[in-house]
Amino acid sequence: MVSPARSYELKHQLELLRAGEPRTVRELEALVKANSPKIIFLAETRQRGVRLSHLRWRLGLKNFVAVDSFGKSGGLAVFWHE
Repeated sequence: MVSPARSYELKHQLELLRAGEPRTVRELEALVKANSPKIIFLAETRQRGVRLSHLRWRLGLKNFVAVDSFGKSGGLAVFWHE
């Protein structure tokens, strides 16, 4: 389990990264591997659900729900294990 302080730190690390860039995906993969979260919420993804579906497999998670972005703003995603 991630402590509240560590959770805050992880959240702000990812906020500094740009959505959709390979570096962002690698950083997210590393955070998931290091912390083994049961659920992940991403806001302002700036991505379509189809692209986020591929991210689900890269993160090793089985389920997800996404709301597509509108242009270069918005977009939500929730990933989780069974």
